[in-house]
Amino acid sequence: ALVALVALAAGFAAPAEAQNRTLRLSHHLAPGHLVDVASRRFADLVAEKTGGAITVEVFPSGQIAGLRQGAEAVQLGTVDFVWSDFGTLANWRPEYGFVSLPFLWKGDDHFDAVINGPVGAELAESVKANLGIEALGYGNAGFRVIMTRNAPVRVPGDLSGVRIRVPEVPVYVNAFRAVGANPTPMAWGEVYTALQTGVIDAVENPPEGLAVGGMQEVTNYLSRTLHIMTDVSMFANGGVMAGLSPEQQAAVREAGATAVGEFN
Repeated sequence: ALVALVALAAGFAAPAEAQNRTLRLSHHLAPGHLVDVASRRFADLVAEKTGGAITVEVFPSGQIAGLRQGAEAVQLGTVDFVWSDFGTLANWRPEYGFVSLPFLWKGDDHFDAVINGPVGAELAESVKANLGIEALGYGNAGFRVIMTRNAPVRVPGDLSGVRIRVPEVPVYVNAFRAVGANPTPMAWGEVYTALQTGVIDAVENPPEGLAVGGMQEVTNYLSRTLHIMTDVSMFANGGVMAGLSPEQQAAVREAGATAVGEFN
């Protein structure tokens, strides 16, 4: 009888355990960056709102994938959540690159009003239909600046021949090529050493990313060019979201909105 009772209890416990899931969140930035802080906040909120049924593991610093690879992985479902941007998604749908056009945005308020308004809603519908991913929230990483080893950048001509690291984003490559630079796509984790050894001459990024990455240690000049405004957005694989219960989907969406909102 005791054996039967234990077996019966185990039978009741099994379905509850089967509902527990561990999902993976990937980003390419270093621990301590606001994206990493927001990722861990998201993981805590998901666990809280689902009563521990869903655990989100955070993998920073490109441990699973870099920026471009992560955006591809969330489409394929090899990662469940990723931080990326519309410029990177332009590798698959070129029309999304408009978000990263140089000197498009007047400032933070202009960017936030557009990306969190009807345009942002239309973008969310589009990426879901075209790429199979769900936008959980749009963040603002800020205007980008340039750090150089040899000379500051005061006018576009100062970039002539400069080997500058850019992300694997078509609009970035084309923009810097247009002013005579030598844009060099490179994973973020390789940039510090590339600057240190002279493989590249410069790097551009929002200020926080440069500071957290320690780029001030291997460059001599910072030029406040403010050339591109970058969104930093949290995306989920659409199939993964569809596989959750309605209550869990709501919990993940609420957690995403909160974490991205606190990031801003």
